[in-house]
Amino acid sequence: MNTVVLVNEQDPESLELGAYYATARGIPQRNIVRVSVPTTPDIAPSAFTNLVVQPLLDHLVAMDLDGQIDFAAVAWRNPY
Repeated sequence: MNTVVLVNEQDPESLELGAYYATARGIPQRNIVRVSVPTTPDIAPSAFTNLVVQPLLDHLVAMDLDGQIDFAAVAWRNPY
């Protein structure tokens, strides 16, 4: 319950892996954070903030998870 899973909507393997991990660990659907990030090998810090960090923070507030999450599992290969 104190973990979110970040999945990249632009990467089918990310969606599959995220769903598998959440099911295996009993992580509820409200703890799955869907972001849309290019699958290039790297990403600029400002793009990471805009495409990953801010959507994550927004999701935590929207799902009333703010202050309850200790871990984030990132389910994608790229960007890294």
